[in-house]
Amino acid sequence: MLDFTANGTRSSAAVWLTALVVMLSCCAPSPRNPLCRTNSMCEAEHADQPHCVNGHCVECLSNRTCGDGKTCFDGACIDKQ
Repeated sequence: MLDFTANGTRSSAAVWLTALVVMLSCCAPSPRNPLCRTNSMCEAEHADQPHCVNGHCVECLSNRTCGDGKTCFDGACIDKQ
């Protein structure tokens, strides 16, 4: 086991490890977005997510496609706040 005792190295390592975990979890595709190669794949298998973006089916491309009171965020229509 590593000995992190000099000048706060242990807490520094913990901060870096936490930051790494957060960054990796942000980059992972959301499980709610099935894999795709074309829009037609999404339209046929996931009608609520008809757009293929970066290999994943998403619900929206812009706020325009979400309707009143909703905004497009990360490929999903969410309530405006």
